[in-house]
Amino acid sequence: MKWIIALIVSCAAMVSHVGCTRLDSDMPSVKTRYRLNIIGEVVQECVKRGINMQKIKSLADLLSVANENGLIPECQYLNREYERDFWDRPFRFIIKTQGIQTLIRIMSDGPDGISQDGKGDDLFIEIELLIERETIIRIKP
Repeated sequence: MKWIIALIVSCAAMVSHVGCTRLDSDMPSVKTRYRLNIIGEVVQECVKRGINMQKIKSLADLLSVANENGLIPECQYLNREYERDFWDRPFRFIIKTQGIQTLIRIMSDGPDGISQDGKGDDLFIEIELLIERETIIRIKP
């Protein structure tokens, strides 16, 4: 809920400082970040419910589990709404496990469509899974 409020405040600030033209050109980035935030919340909720995230091998797996557990609406799952960014390119799903630490990164290649491994105009959300069903989320601004 906090990130929704932050997103609304950020959008309002953008309109007041730079005008509609700038906001319109940034809308795919804003909407992509919104989708990444939703996916991050889905991961958090899966962890809280005790779903074994190490068995998740792809974004499609994650979304299927989310749908089965009622975490995303059926229509959004069927429309594959959370599989692509707002430039209509598929998100990349990377999961790394070292010992007890698991890191999930969902990435968009950003406006230029070129992967820069999270740098440049790439957008991503990173979820670190901790012991005791806790998570840490990092979002590239």
